[in-house]
Amino acid sequence: MKKYLLQSSVLLLLLGLMSTSHAQGPENMHIPVFCDQGHSIQDAVDKAKEGATIDVWGTCYEAVLVDKDRLRFLGLEGNATIMPPCCTPAFQIISDGVSIEGFNITGAVTGIAITHGSQASIIYNVISDSGDSGIRVHSSSQAILVQNQITNSGNYGIRVRGSSQATLSGNTVTASNLAGVGVSAGSSARLAHNVITGNTNHGISVQTNGTVDLRNTNKISGNGGFGVSCEETAVLIVNKAQDFSGNGAGDVDVVPGPPSCFVKNQSGQPFP
Repeated sequence: MKKYLLQSSVLLLLLGLMSTSHAQGPENMHIPVFCDQGHSIQDAVDKAKEGATIDVWGTCYEAVLVDKDRLRFLGLEGNATIMPPCCTPAFQIISDGVSIEGFNITGAVTGIAITHGSQASIIYNVISDSGDSGIRVHSSSQAILVQNQITNSGNYGIRVRGSSQATLSGNTVTASNLAGVGVSAGSSARLAHNVITGNTNHGISVQTNGTVDLRNTNKISGNGGFGVSCEETAVLIVNKAQDFSGNGAGDVDVVPGPPSCFVKNQSGQPFP
């Protein structure tokens, strides 16, 4: 009887250890970063295992290189702010499965740069006063951009280029100097339920070999130039009716060719 009790105790101990090990695994690991107490997000990245979550509070004066897969960054309590040094992105992502959620990012050359064939989800961030772009997806990368607010970008609010792909849903892009969204160089973007308004030039600029697919209803209004400017060898696909009200130069500008912009209009709206 004692033998069986001993074996049962050992088995329960092993199961407990296995459970504890699982609970402490990378998928459940949270690393707290209190920037106002001198902590560093980059230090947390360097120490983290793939799959960890990095929880951030306070104002962080740093630029972060994300070079590990499946890291999740959470800005907590609505006050996680990133202010990087001059001429660097606040977050530069060169890995896969990364998620950045709930940050205020201000004063970067680019708020978030996704590059080197990376994959990332950018959700519920406020990105302002970027010297170049609020979010840049390039060099064969992929991104899902959801419910971000991007304002006052020096060039583009969101730029997708270099054989990259992006899905934009529910974002608000305002006060960009060149265009709210720019897509070019063999890249594509699908947009649904975005608000692209009050940009100095065009709402959306589709440039050489770029493709933009407008789905559901996007509000592309009140921009200084066209709602959408589509240049030579670019493609514009419109699957649903869009709100193009109040753009300074008109709804859609199609640069004549050949080679011209190819427009596939399935919305029934009376534009080229």
